[in-house]
Amino acid sequence: MTGLSALERIRLEDLLGEPLLAPDPLIDIRQAATVLGLTAAAVRGLMRSGALPRNDRPDGQLSTRLLRLSDVLAWAKSPSRITVAEAATILGESTTAVHRFTACHLLTWYGGSLPLRRSDVETLKARRDNWLTLAQASDALRVTPEEVHSLLATRALVHTTDVSRPVDRAQLPAHRDASVS
Repeated sequence: MTGLSALERIRLEDLLGEPLLAPDPLIDIRQAATVLGLTAAAVRGLMRSGALPRNDRPDGQLSTRLLRLSDVLAWAKSPSRITVAEAATILGESTTAVHRFTACHLLTWYGGSLPLRRSDVETLKARRDNWLTLAQASDALRVTPEEVHSLLATRALVHTTDVSRPVDRAQLPAHRDASVS
């Protein structure tokens, strides 16, 4: 690969367990996981999401298990990846809340030291700006918080999966929504 320092080349050859003979070799999921410091399952998830592109083998075999080393390295060095602490700052929440968002799939966890994508976090922030707490939803609907719970339980309102802001403002009648700040 062009643009690699001698030390980086040696490091990659050690990680891959073979010399870098091709200018941009195809590597398997296990090798990509080693280079990224992730599990093979996490790499498969990145491939499914499109974050890491699949590549056709020269012999025409299935492309679902091979990646270009340059794609893996570019993803690893992407400035769009951020830490949990940075995500917490963007969202105005604790790092525990960020982990909760990944557990309920509001954010995708990519693993490693930079496990989140800034664009995912910013998208969630924008979405959460339109989500309401139970108190805000009960004020807007002019019902008790218990009644809001009941509406969520019966699916009359769809839960956002964010326990601190369970109601999307868009679900509320427009004339009552204006009173919510």
